[in-house]
Amino acid sequence: MKICIAGGKSGGHLYLGVAVAQQFSESGDAVVFFCSDRSLDESILRPLPWIFRPFYTKSPSEGLLSWFFVTLQAFFKAKKFLKKDQVDAVIGTGGFVSVPIIFAAFFLRLPIILLEPNAVPGRATRLLSFLADKICLGFVDAKSESFFAKRVRFKLEKTGVPIRKAFLNPSSCSKERVFESLSLETSKINQKTILVTGGSQGASRINNVILELAKKFSDILWIHIAGKKHESHIKELYRDKGIYNVKVLAFHENMSDLMLISDLVISRAGASSLAEICALDKSAIIIPLKNSMDDHQYYNALACRKEGKRVCFKDSENLLEEIQSFITSLF
Repeated sequence: MKICIAGGKSGGHLYLGVAVAQQFSESGDAVVFFCSDRSLDESILRPLPWIFRPFYTKSPSEGLLSWFFVTLQAFFKAKKFLKKDQVDAVIGTGGFVSVPIIFAAFFLRLPIILLEPNAVPGRATRLLSFLADKICLGFVDAKSESFFAKRVRFKLEKTGVPIRKAFLNPSSCSKERVFESLSLETSKINQKTILVTGGSQGASRINNVILELAKKFSDILWIHIAGKKHESHIKELYRDKGIYNVKVLAFHENMSDLMLISDLVISRAGASSLAEICALDKSAIIIPLKNSMDDHQYYNALACRKEGKRVCFKDSENLLEEIQSFITSLF
């Protein structure tokens, strides 16, 4: 069997697809990705063993008329490659890049499954729900069904969020090996470690807060995933402030290793990231992105809180003080 995974333009959509692809590959099935043409998609998928086909797409928020014509063009391209690749079924992981591909699959009468990991379903999922055979919901505690039209609710299945193998079966990674791979001094190996991820979403706000925290908690080692776009700027900020207890990275392939060696994770509230944090049962401070669509990150965060271990702080004026207080109580 050959499976097409349709989605991209964000790490959440892509890593969800990677998790599913790993399971199908283990069963001996072939996988092809239909993703966006952004550099992020290529950087994530290029090192992996599956073929990927990039599509130029737009969101309706970029203008309905241009979105319609770009989507129509992508529809014909998807139809062509679904036939050429002899795809047997299509799995949509979200985002508007999946829209023309799912429409093409429906036109070709291919089975369609949509994965919706968020507590509040995305616009693309809601639009495509009428074409899907099954819709798999991520957060079991969230009342996601209420966001779907009544006539499609029989398609809904609560499955949880698929996560990558590294988080399901974490290696017995040693802190020494991870420190060595990051070129960190082994003398710092016994320090408490905090991993910060999601800094590319609402970047200036969360990055400025972490800057102040790293300065205050100078006895803690901070690993800050800032995103490729912000890496050099963030490094410069730390250097200008004379803060040297922080390792800034654009990206890291083995996030499971970084989480395993960390005592605390500070993260935005993307569904895949939260599922991975929960799978490793890590202590976490979750900061939902303020302007996320339908405030879905806030509802994701509420669904995975754990008293004394995982807390949700709104991105408010008191954010710095709230995080500071939690770190002090934890360590």
